[in-house]
Amino acid sequence: MYDNYLSKSDYTKVLIDHAFSVKGIGTVILGIIKKGSVHSNQMLELTGNGSVAKKIIVRSIQKHDRNFKEAREGDRVGLALKGNISVNEISRDNLITTQGIFKGEKEIKAKVHVNQYYQPKNGVISFKDSIQYHGLVEIKSTPLKIIAGDELKPGESGVLTLKFDKPLFHNGNGLRGILCDLTRFENKLRIIGYFEQLLN
Repeated sequence: MYDNYLSKSDYTKVLIDHAFSVKGIGTVILGIIKKGSVHSNQMLELTGNGSVAKKIIVRSIQKHDRNFKEAREGDRVGLALKGNISVNEISRDNLITTQGIFKGEKEIKAKVHVNQYYQPKNGVISFKDSIQYHGLVEIKSTPLKIIAGDELKPGESGVLTLKFDKPLFHNGNGLRGILCDLTRFENKLRIIGYFEQLLN
């Protein structure tokens, strides 16, 4: 198989915008090819839903309502899927990827930089505040809590342990994302800073 010869730097990743069912075709997803390429009859996997990844086969590819045998990085596509997968199992939390590449994380140790203009409720970002934040990686997001680490003032960097409600996925090189405060009805800056996973 084509996928067996891929290295960790050479893989396919499709971000999903929407999924629906088409009579006579089956499950179709709309999304964008973030990395690599997709071929008709290629075997990939659906991952990112917190359970075991599912094998799928790309039945057909459409771009701008025309059929193609292949689509490449940057293309917005509609992919008809073969496999034991229903529309109810697919959301924007999922990725379509090369098999065996992506790893889910629910708890990470990360270097965090706090935006100098963010104003924390208690003056610092800390595991002691028990506030629910959000992590954003590409178009995927999840609530999170800080469970250990440094106390960081605006403009500072340090190491924090982040625990996600839903797993976020990466290609083996660690998670990089934005730390947000999505508290409702408060007129304040929502971007706290950014984080980068520390790998052992």
